[in-house]
Amino acid sequence: MTETPRLELINVHKSFGPKAVLSGLDLSLAKAHLARDMQAALPETLEPGADGSRRRIVLRNARHPLLGEGAVPVTMSIGPGWSTLVITGPNTGGKTVAMKTVGLLALMPQSGIQVPADEGSTLPVFDGIYADIGDRQSVQESVSTFSSH
Repeated sequence: MTETPRLELINVHKSFGPKAVLSGLDLSLAKAHLARDMQAALPETLEPGADGSRRRIVLRNARHPLLGEGAVPVTMSIGPGWSTLVITGPNTGGKTVAMKTVGLLALMPQSGIQVPADEGSTLPVFDGIYADIGDRQSVQESVSTFSSH
């Protein structure tokens, strides 16, 4: 253990007590186990430039974490200079899963969780991520917006 993390643990211990230290270690260990189980990688995280030029998403063989071994990997690259992505395909063709995968994977590194994607993936820091909830979709049961009605 390097000197800096040790000092941080000592400071946490002094400020919040041993329960806070154990909780932090437990959380770190849980994240490490999850990363191992998902065969996850730590993506490069980009802070946006003043002109938004560092806003880009590169996901290599990204997999939705809830689908486990049965997930079909998706590779996509958005930006810089792109403001729109159009996803087309037949009903139950994976469009919803692809969008939800990108949204979920965009949140994971901002929560300190590695993403189930290959090395070389890149994600920006987002100010907000928005979702439409309550439309009876289920990626685990292959029910998308259109087939659930």
